[in-house]
Amino acid sequence: MRCKRPLLITQSQLVCVRYLLPWGLGSHVSEMGVAGGDSRARAGVVCEIAAHHGFEKEELEVNKDQVHLFLSVPPRYSISAVVRLLKAVSAKEIREEFPEVWKQLWGGEYWEDWNFVRTVGDKVTVDVIWKYIRAHKAKKRGVDQLDLF
Repeated sequence: MRCKRPLLITQSQLVCVRYLLPWGLGSHVSEMGVAGGDSRARAGVVCEIAAHHGFEKEELEVNKDQVHLFLSVPPRYSISAVVRLLKAVSAKEIREEFPEVWKQLWGGEYWEDWNFVRTVGDKVTVDVIWKYIRAHKAKKRGVDQLDLF
């Protein structure tokens, strides 16, 4: 499958860099049941940040304690910069929109420090990543998780 639009075109290159980025809410947030708005609000914030920076969101699932994002990123961005940007800006915007959440955290972090990055390749195709994200959507609705491989 191809990107909807290539992110860099030169005379000799057509570049499309695609990543799967799951990350979780901070342990203080999960333990206290503090959600920082519903998952739709968090999804909206993540989508706005991605669009603002020229990232192409291909699939997104946000549930009560995790984000699963599949996106294309211009090659000028390192993946660590993309993750840092998405987490920092979304936490700031959620803090502004839901100040009651931050009062309950007492200095705790909204997002976990960990993240995982997976690129699209020969073994893990776009279809496998979409199936992974859709499995999380189905799990949220109460359907048993799907096998990926």
